[in-house]
Amino acid sequence: MTRAAAALTLPPMEGSAAGGTYEILVGATLDEDWAVWFDGFEVRSEGPVTVVRGDVIDQAGLHGLLARFRDLGIPLLDVHRVDLKEGKDK
Repeated sequence: MTRAAAALTLPPMEGSAAGGTYEILVGATLDEDWAVWFDGFEVRSEGPVTVVRGDVIDQAGLHGLLARFRDLGIPLLDVHRVDLKEGKDK
Protein backbone atom coordinates (compact mmCIF):
# COMPACT_ATOMS: atom_id res chain seq x y z
CA MET A 1 0.00 0.00 0.00
CA THR A 2 1.37 3.40 -0.89
CA ARG A 3 1.79 6.11 1.67
CA ALA A 4 -0.99 8.17 0.04
CA ALA A 5 -3.38 5.20 0.12
CA ALA A 6 -2.53 4.53 3.76
CA ALA A 7 -3.36 8.13 4.63
CA LEU A 8 -6.82 7.73 3.08
CA THR A 9 -7.68 4.55 4.98
CA LEU A 10 -10.44 5.32 7.46
CA PRO A 11 -11.65 3.21 10.38
CA PRO A 12 -14.99 1.45 9.84
CA MET A 13 -18.03 3.50 10.77
CA GLU A 14 -20.25 2.33 13.57
CA GLY A 15 -23.90 1.54 12.96
CA SER A 16 -25.53 1.61 9.58
CA ALA A 17 -22.92 3.62 7.64
CA ALA A 18 -23.14 6.41 10.26
CA GLY A 19 -26.92 6.59 10.18
CA GLY A 20 -28.45 7.71 13.45
CA THR A 21 -29.60 10.73 15.38
CA TYR A 22 -27.50 13.86 15.00
CA GLU A 23 -27.48 17.19 16.79
CA ILE A 24 -26.16 20.17 14.83
CA LEU A 25 -25.48 23.52 16.49
CA VAL A 26 -25.41 26.55 14.23
CA GLY A 27 -24.51 30.19 14.77
CA ALA A 28 -27.85 31.65 13.74
CA THR A 29 -31.29 32.12 15.24
CA LEU A 30 -33.81 29.93 13.41
CA ASP A 31 -37.43 29.32 14.39
CA GLU A 32 -39.46 26.10 14.14
CA ASP A 33 -40.62 27.01 10.62
CA TRP A 34 -37.17 25.97 9.37
CA ALA A 35 -37.98 22.33 10.24
CA VAL A 36 -39.55 21.95 6.78
CA TRP A 37 -36.31 23.09 5.10
CA PHE A 38 -34.35 20.61 7.25
CA ASP A 39 -36.47 17.51 6.48
CA GLY A 40 -38.61 17.68 9.61
CA PHE A 41 -35.72 17.86 12.06
CA GLU A 42 -36.42 19.45 15.43
CA VAL A 43 -35.30 23.10 15.33
CA ARG A 44 -34.81 24.77 18.71
CA SER A 45 -33.35 28.27 19.17
CA GLU A 46 -31.25 28.91 22.26
CA GLY A 47 -30.39 32.60 22.00
CA PRO A 48 -27.88 33.19 19.21
CA VAL A 49 -27.43 29.43 18.70
CA THR A 50 -29.91 27.02 17.15
CA VAL A 51 -29.97 23.26 17.73
CA VAL A 52 -31.15 21.14 14.81
CA ARG A 53 -31.74 17.51 15.78
CA GLY A 54 -33.01 14.49 13.89
CA ASP A 55 -32.32 11.18 12.19
CA VAL A 56 -30.23 10.65 9.08
CA ILE A 57 -30.14 7.33 7.27
CA ASP A 58 -26.47 7.37 6.27
CA GLN A 59 -23.34 9.45 5.79
CA ALA A 60 -24.58 10.83 2.45
CA GLY A 61 -27.77 12.07 4.14
CA LEU A 62 -25.71 13.85 6.79
CA HIS A 63 -23.53 15.52 4.17
CA GLY A 64 -26.62 16.63 2.25
CA LEU A 65 -28.04 18.20 5.39
CA LEU A 66 -24.77 19.98 6.17
CA ALA A 67 -24.64 21.28 2.59
CA ARG A 68 -27.95 23.07 3.21
CA PHE A 69 -26.37 25.05 6.04
CA ARG A 70 -23.40 25.83 3.79
CA ASP A 71 -25.68 26.97 0.96
CA LEU A 72 -27.52 29.30 3.33
CA GLY A 73 -24.27 30.71 4.72
CA ILE A 74 -25.12 29.53 8.25
CA PRO A 75 -21.98 28.75 10.28
CA LEU A 76 -21.69 25.31 11.89
CA LEU A 77 -20.62 25.34 15.55
CA ASP A 78 -20.86 21.63 16.36
CA VAL A 79 -22.05 18.37 14.81
CA HIS A 80 -22.32 15.19 16.84
CA ARG A 81 -24.12 11.87 16.80
CA VAL A 82 -26.42 11.12 19.71
CA ASP A 83 -27.14 7.59 20.81
CA LEU A 84 -30.69 7.78 22.16
CA LYS A 85 -30.75 4.20 23.45
CA GLU A 86 -27.94 4.87 25.90
CA GLY A 87 -28.53 8.60 26.29
CA LYS A 88 -24.89 9.26 25.36
CA ASP A 89 -23.06 11.04 22.57
CA LYS A 90 -21.08 8.92 20.16
